[in-house]
Amino acid sequence: MQPWARRPAPRVHHWTNQVHSCRCVLPPALRPASLLLIGMLAADGVSTLRNIYTIQRGYEDLAERLNSLGAHIEVFHEI
Repeated sequence: MQPWARRPAPRVHHWTNQVHSCRCVLPPALRPASLLLIGMLAADGVSTLRNIYTIQRGYEDLAERLNSLGAHIEVFHEI
């Protein structure tokens, strides 16, 4: 077999189930923004989400609804 025809060795990836808090600016699309919010709810620590207009426009009173289910979401209008 020619040296240039060799297949690369398989890579082994080690994944963890840890999700950490972050500070993010939301994308302008509703579905990715809501998935980012759900990921932040699963993370340990305090996450900050900026530019939440997309979520507020797509879901009415989402923070209050999630808080009623046990989330701890606080909406700041000006930071």
